[in-house]
Amino acid sequence: MIKLKTLGVCLEEKLLFYTGILEITKNKNGLAAVMGHEIAHAVAKHSVERASRALLLNVGTAVADIFTGGAISNTKRTTGVDVAGMLRTFGIDNPFGRKQETEADYLGLIFSSLAGYDIRESVKIWERMKEAHKGQVPPEWMSTHPSSMRRIEALKKWIPEITMKYPPLIKIS
Repeated sequence: MIKLKTLGVCLEEKLLFYTGILEITKNKNGLAAVMGHEIAHAVAKHSVERASRALLLNVGTAVADIFTGGAISNTKRTTGVDVAGMLRTFGIDNPFGRKQETEADYLGLIFSSLAGYDIRESVKIWERMKEAHKGQVPPEWMSTHPSSMRRIEALKKWIPEITMKYPPLIKIS
């Protein structure tokens, strides 16, 4: 069981994060990276996307069940396994969640850079996160989040571009 010290949760327009993340962020630049990421979820309206997708998939599954004469429901009742739910989770929800997390990572870098924080700290956060969760993470395909290694690679790729395109609007001391 993974002891959760998540980077944060975006609920409607409220931004929350667990104080346990402060052990990983270490400084104001690290905290700015986390907050930039969470603000990005709100700006991109990821919670609305998830709700809309869930509604569409629920209706779609119900319609498919009707047209198949209840085959989906019968399979679940007979086997005790929600095959449709598993396919949805691993085939749609998790990849979509990883896409949203990647988008929030990118936008979060932009927001942190514009606010005058050192966005290079984001790589260090994920290196510390990787070390903190060593051996306790599920395979990426089972997760709604990209792996720490994938995030580190993406951040390293984006930082030079973002530094040039989105220089600080204000100076943080």
